Amino acid sequence: MNSEIKGKKWHVVSFTHSGKAIADCLKQELNIHQEYDKYKHVSLGRFVEDVFELNGSTRFEGLLFIGAAGIAVRSIAPFIKDKVSDPPVIVIDDQGFYIISLLSGHLGGANLSAKWMSLLLKPHGYHAEPVITTATDIRGLLGIEEILKRYNVPIEPNRESIKKINMHIANGGQLRIEFDPLLTSEGTIEFEANHGDGGMACVGIALRKPETWIGNRRMDHVFYSKTLVVGTGCKKGLDFQNYKTELLEALDESGFSIESVGIISSISIKSEEPCLIETSEWLQARFICHDVNILKAYEAQFEGSDFVKKQVGVSAVAGPSAMVISEDHLAQTVYKKTGCTFAFGRMKK
Repeated sequence: MNSEIKGKKWHVVSFTHSGKAIADCLKQELNIHQEYDKYKHVSLGRFVEDVFELNGSTRFEGLLFIGAAGIAVRSIAPFIKDKVSDPPVIVIDDQGFYIISLLSGHLGGANLSAKWMSLLLKPHGYHAEPVITTATDIRGLLGIEEILKRYNVPIEPNRESIKKINMHIANGGQLRIEFDPLLTSEGTIEFEANHGDGGMACVGIALRKPETWIGNRRMDHVFYSKTLVVGTGCKKGLDFQNYKTELLEALDESGFSIESVGIISSISIKSEEPCLIETSEWLQARFICHDVNILKAYEAQFEGSDFVKKQVGVSAVAGPSAMVISEDHLAQTVYKKTGCTFAFGRMKK
């Protein structure tokens, strides 16, 4: 079972002895963080609100109602915001006949969680039939959101494209997904609807700019996996605009897309370098710095500089900074620019 689903903290609401018995069965495998207690908690509404607020910051909270779906709907209604931040909500009737994926089926994992809870309850004698209503799942297809999450594609900036793809599938369309060969060896996968003929939508999931690997093939939507590591070194006080220009030039030479950058990696002495901080904020990428002794382990793999070693303690910064995170042979190609250097690697899976 997906480790993200299994690792969620579940907040459980039950109202009857039989409902509590179901919760007790699930405790054997489920990470139940807290159970609603009308004598302990201020109110059911506050209990539910806290779960929604927690999920907005951790993305590892889930809400399980064991009781009537109507109670669950009324309880969560005031706090629902959007599919990106809402927690998964599951409803199980207190006799264990049905397990309903009520909210955040794809992004929050409620669909997978409902199926998992079904597997957990059936050995205890419950019917435990999972009820999934999302358009892709009832057609036997993966939701595009699940595929994008698997490849670290950000959801928020791609919401409109995702909406169009899901609507295309719901209307009987087919979907072909092609993967950048530098991202994965998965190649091409196709989803065929079991009714209707809404045509074929073509999607690319990439690290590189489409023209470098798609060729003349049509793409209706291209999504970028934020799994590119930028190992980098720079002179002290380098202007952000100058650094940005050099980074874009290095990306052009390598073929990688700026939209794929997920990590800016450098040496600890550069942890407060303004141009690196501004770049990480501009790209919404993590900025990670490493102790010189860690980078020394990779120093011999790169052409070094005595001047750089005298300044920072290691003869090469960009390559080792990319390699320490990615362990990717691509990082051995170093792009030397004015006042800065770059190496690109792919995050380890």
